[in-house]
Amino acid sequence: MTKMVKKPRNFDKDYKADGAKMSFTKHFGKKGIIEVVIDGKQQQLDIEKCFNDWNYRKKQDFIAWYDKYMINKAKDDFWHFCMYMNRPFFSKRKILKQVADAFQQIYNGEIKHLGVSLPPRTGKSLITSYFNTWFLGKKPEESIMRLSCGSDLFRKFSYDVRSFLDSERFRNVFPDVRLSRDRKAIDRWNTNLAKQISFFGGGVGTNIIGFGASGLAVTDDLYTGITDALNPTRNEFIKDWLLGTFDSRLESGCPTIDIGTRWSYDDILGMQEQLGYYDLQIIIPALDANDESFCDDVKTTEEYHELRSKMRDLARDHIWDAEYMQQPVAEKGLMFPAKQLNWFHVEELNGKEPDTIMQYSDPADRGADYYASVIGYVYKTDVYIVDVMFSQRDMTECVIRSCEQAKKHKVRTIVAEINMGGSLLEEKIVNEMDGYPCVVECIKNTKNKIERINYASSFIRKRFHFRNDDGISGEYKQFMMQVTNYKKNGKNIHDDAPESCVGLQEHIFNQTASIEIW
Repeated sequence: MTKMVKKPRNFDKDYKADGAKMSFTKHFGKKGIIEVVIDGKQQQLDIEKCFNDWNYRKKQDFIAWYDKYMINKAKDDFWHFCMYMNRPFFSKRKILKQVADAFQQIYNGEIKHLGVSLPPRTGKSLITSYFNTWFLGKKPEESIMRLSCGSDLFRKFSYDVRSFLDSERFRNVFPDVRLSRDRKAIDRWNTNLAKQISFFGGGVGTNIIGFGASGLAVTDDLYTGITDALNPTRNEFIKDWLLGTFDSRLESGCPTIDIGTRWSYDDILGMQEQLGYYDLQIIIPALDANDESFCDDVKTTEEYHELRSKMRDLARDHIWDAEYMQQPVAEKGLMFPAKQLNWFHVEELNGKEPDTIMQYSDPADRGADYYASVIGYVYKTDVYIVDVMFSQRDMTECVIRSCEQAKKHKVRTIVAEINMGGSLLEEKIVNEMDGYPCVVECIKNTKNKIERINYASSFIRKRFHFRNDDGISGEYKQFMMQVTNYKKNGKNIHDDAPESCVGLQEHIFNQTASIEIW
């Protein structure tokens, strides 16, 4: 790398007394090396180092050239845009360059789905607002959707982005882009080059209709805190709202960014992570591997140590772990913790003939339930769950898919619960499997499902094996999320996945004492 040439000792004196002249000639690529002529002498200088040297920075000619350099870089490089727009803040928060680089990858199309988790007060929402601004400068015809935990917070984000876009510094970088005069309400507004709404969104529960996100979709702190995230009913409401609002507003190819604390394995970030949704996750804890602050400008090491001690004294370790260290709360009382389950890759079964292959299907009882169908390969007393069908779609479609699944795996026995569907469901299954050589049993369960799950849980943890290879489907991942998040005590919103495992276990080993066979 070219080193900065040291300036003559009497440079400042000459500049003041003799009117020494500096002239900018050119700069060299991304390295930020500029070529200047000082009193007729050509020199190569590192522009960033020069800026941090007061002897250079106080010279008006240099500042003008520096601004010109930064404006030119900011057009295409988001981190330079941040530094140009708000150098005092970002120069002290270099940790945010990781986030800026990831946002740049989103813009460049190198990744499509990003998750970001940082300690409080780092500036993750601020840099996101700058990214929204820069994105609209680059693509003013596109549309951005941003969602948060409440309407007031969304309006603050909207106000910030709108203010940045209306600033003189933004106009220096993107002189052709400005706010539209006829549409600039805080809840939804346009640029002058917009083809549709440029920026819109709302808080959790907001009904967003009539708009689509074509350029970028962002969720930013969807939970008000740990109580919100660990409340099963509230968490399910947020997830249902997000799937019904966020996903339905995405236009084809629109990238997404989820920003927030990693509260639990069952919140939005936890769910997306377990489903393998993210192309990249940035996770930065408050204290690094050496137990030192990740950024002294946010809080010093001593301040974090004091805060940690206070939370431990108050028995609030779980809040410290989640909010500051980005370690999700592992809820106590899980029936099937992931660490206690057996896992396998499907290639391990190659060449091994199972004793039998069985399918157990548990159709949805209510509208929000899942149709769960599991395929088990049985080797003596061990059961390998090779495939699942886990869907909330129409009953007829699910029956067809589960029967195709059975034929694909050459299932020898099919057991299907028909508590709700009755003879009509039985008829559909029998018709789909007509001519296929297997036993079909349609049953009604009369035993309490919670008691059944409790009774079978030990066997499932010890003898059931679940896939964790790259070939598993999204439905298999959803299925396993429901299994591993099932609680021994307390309310479980869904229990279709663990119940189907129990049904399979009962019928493989002929534990049918409380089951009526049709």
